[in-house]
Amino acid sequence: MSEHLPLLKDLFPDVLVLTIEQVAKVLQKAKQTVYNEISQGRFPCKITADKKVSIIELARYLDTNIAYTPPKPVEGIKRGRKPKNHLPDLLAFWSAVEKEIGRLNAEELAQKITTELGEFPKPGRVGAGKGL
Repeated sequence: MSEHLPLLKDLFPDVLVLTIEQVAKVLQKAKQTVYNEISQGRFPCKITADKKVSIIELARYLDTNIAYTPPKPVEGIKRGRKPKNHLPDLLAFWSAVEKEIGRLNAEELAQKITTELGEFPKPGRVGAGKGL
């Protein structure tokens, strides 16, 4: 029995003849390429008058020209980029935010103290200029 026929039956259940679009999908070719091969007489399968191909005929072609390799079991395929660990970036960001908040709070606090108590005395030596 054909190796490709069960696959084609799974792809196209309850179908005996395939359209050119379906054949192109199976052969992984553009629809226009299949039409060109038919018009040039290079298409390997028999074509009906209404441009259809028997599923058995296509399976026979695939059996003789394409080696069947059963699909391998899929085990955790990882697609795309490896996810980036954003934790260090987030920690650095929040640390900077906390520092800025602390700085703003310190400035606010100094402003409140200045308005309530008046100017702070300049730091210097105690008793400087008193002639001790």
